[in-house]
Amino acid sequence: MPTHKMHMAIANRVNETLKLDNDMVMIGSVLPDLTKDKRHRQSHFKNGKEGVEGTANPYKFLIKYKKDLENPVMVGYLIHLLTDRYFNSYVFQNYYIYDENTHLIGIKFHNEEAKLPIEKIRYEKHRDFYVYDKYLIENGQVDKFKSTDCIKNISNTEDAKFDKTLIKTYIQNANKDIENGKTGNYLKELKIDFNVMTLEDLNIQLDKCINQILKFINNLNSSKTRETIIKELKNLKDEKYQKFNQRLLPNTSKIIGVKASILKQYEKNLLKNEKLENIYKSLKNEYHEELLLKALLISSEKDIEKSLDYTKKFIPEINNWAICDSLVSNLKITKKCKKEMRKLILTYKDSTKEYELRFMLVMILTYFTEKEYLKENFQIFNSITSKNYYVETSLARAILISLIKYYDETLKYLKTAKVNTSVYKTVLKKAQNSSKLSKEQKEILKKQKKDLKIPF
Repeated sequence: MPTHKMHMAIANRVNETLKLDNDMVMIGSVLPDLTKDKRHRQSHFKNGKEGVEGTANPYKFLIKYKKDLENPVMVGYLIHLLTDRYFNSYVFQNYYIYDENTHLIGIKFHNEEAKLPIEKIRYEKHRDFYVYDKYLIENGQVDKFKSTDCIKNISNTEDAKFDKTLIKTYIQNANKDIENGKTGNYLKELKIDFNVMTLEDLNIQLDKCINQILKFINNLNSSKTRETIIKELKNLKDEKYQKFNQRLLPNTSKIIGVKASILKQYEKNLLKNEKLENIYKSLKNEYHEELLLKALLISSEKDIEKSLDYTKKFIPEINNWAICDSLVSNLKITKKCKKEMRKLILTYKDSTKEYELRFMLVMILTYFTEKEYLKENFQIFNSITSKNYYVETSLARAILISLIKYYDETLKYLKTAKVNTSVYKTVLKKAQNSSKLSKEQKEILKKQKKDLKIPF
């Protein structure tokens, strides 16, 4: 990663455009490295991987802390992550040497390539950065802190804890280093010269990094294209979660692997600067997360008529149970328009399409379990003959909830119900495992096996 003097120089230059409190931006630009517990992977929002994919992740930072960017310290924090990501990616791609399995094995010097231990490779990279520190200080590109008052704006977060006393000492020492033209300890015993990079190259990359950071910050509040949204979602990818979902949804292609909680926060952040309608229209159905995002946007629509219209048009696009259930669980507006939503979902009772039927059933078991709907619900259950797994499991859940809430009525219904045998079996099995039914009720169910005419 770049040195602190490089971070501070970049923060200075970026802030020439932003015009925020310079001390606050500068201390923020080194803050991720100054945590009390030194858990840099957490403070840099890394995903645990090696190489480019494992470097600092500003996108994950923004999911949690975009709302805090009014604080110049947090702007500096973001600048640090963007700087790390830029320079690490540049070095990894242009100066590191990898074997056929993409394992790091060496580094490119000016006139040769050398295979070295990983620690020696990192040493050589950092050594050049420390040489560059001296250049930055001598050319006045690293500002001194005007005071230590900036520490008042530093707050602990879920991902980083700080000792303000130590940070105050850090600021004082940083000012002394700049006054004395001091740089990293690596130079004490080494000839001051670049071994890997060149001064010209580092100056070019510094300017490119600054321009990229300014562009990134400027785009935070600008309209996002679908291309930008997909890129940001891919930067929020969790590989373990991706593999988990691929196993869970084997017939679903193009799963990026964004956790549900992170996707929900991402959607909230989008809506702070974008119109819901514009985002929704820009999205397609190419990625699993695109459909999930569309489902979240529908649930965020406050206008009842628009919400119903979005829902109706979205149902045919559902291609797996996770999309279906995510839409239902977030469609809280149903509580304000139960009559209209009930009318909509009942249009699917004669459908032969699995996710139209599942949507209707999961909506019933989530929002329409009151006694006034019970008789009609039983009629709907009886009309479903589909043997699709995702339809049958949702039907069994709906009947079980009815059994828990209205035991006598549902038991009577089961005696003459026309649902598939596999649904019966699932209901009775789940009932025996339910903590919401009494022992007596479970015994009655056992005794009624013959009456229910279910082969066991």
